[in-house]
Amino acid sequence: MPAHSSPIQLRAADPLPQFDALRRPLSEWLLLPMLATVQFTVAVDFVIMMPLGPQLLCIFGIDTPAFNFVLHPNRSKARQKPQ
Repeated sequence: MPAHSSPIQLRAADPLPQFDALRRPLSEWLLLPMLATVQFTVAVDFVIMMPLGPQLLCIFGIDTPAFNFVLHPNRSKARQKPQ
């Protein structure tokens, strides 16, 4: 009988240790609320603030560039022409 036909040698290799998907570094867990906050801000911006734009312009007495700055402060600065 060949050596490889032994029942001991034909059994499957020991399974790899299971990786616990919930065991993550603290930095990764802190990143999740930050990403959720950014996503929530984007949703509020486009779903709530944009349709209310004309009403908010009248209520607060601001013009369109000021409203744009409130919604998109980084983009407003990027669009300003250098002096």
